Amino acid sequence: MSSSKGFRLLKEEQNRVEGIHRQILDFVDLRTYTLLHHYSMKSDRAFTLRGILIMLVISVIIATALYSANLMPSLIDKGFARQYGSLEEVRRTLGNEHITIPNYFPEGIRWPPSYIVAQRSPFWGIVMEFQSRDSEQTVLSIIQTDLKGLTESFRRLDFKEVREEVEYSIKKNKAILKVGICDNGWECNSIRWQDKTRRFEILSTSSPFETMKIAEGMMH
Repeated sequence: MSSSKGFRLLKEEQNRVEGIHRQILDFVDLRTYTLLHHYSMKSDRAFTLRGILIMLVISVIIATALYSANLMPSLIDKGFARQYGSLEEVRRTLGNEHITIPNYFPEGIRWPPSYIVAQRSPFWGIVMEFQSRDSEQTVLSIIQTDLKGLTESFRRLDFKEVREEVEYSIKKNKAILKVGICDNGWECNSIRWQDKTRRFEILSTSSPFETMKIAEGMMH
């Protein structure tokens, strides 16, 4: 075999091997593209689904907020219980209902009330809480309701232990005085009574004598 013929056969074999290599590379490139496209489509679908879910959640939140915003004025108009910033705001919102304010407070009580919740429906009622001048602790709570209401429904501070319960007559009103330990661990006392139109309850960390003076200042 001549050298030129051998070189030609070697060249043909080399070209054949290179052709096989190109086919393999083309096949690999096609599979790679197909796989990448497949996962890209899955990723796009997943991204689209996440986007749709996010938009649905946002829509629900917006709809809820708008519903609440539209509902809140009607609830306030109906007079359901809510917190107020002042007694003047209570009167403006719920009408000029008479709110009995004591004409006597023990020393160390901070005015105005630190916490006010009032309502007109399903019954009229208000709770006023007062803090000590020396701290931000609630030391006095005054609750008033009409005769359909229960003062218990407005309590935030209550007895953990009642050590004594006594019935008194104050300005011809039958009153019940309780002395004990409140659920915050402090010594406290309360006095309850009612007149022809209202129920009243005072809970105080002052002495029972001071609490009775507060009640006398609310009775007519």
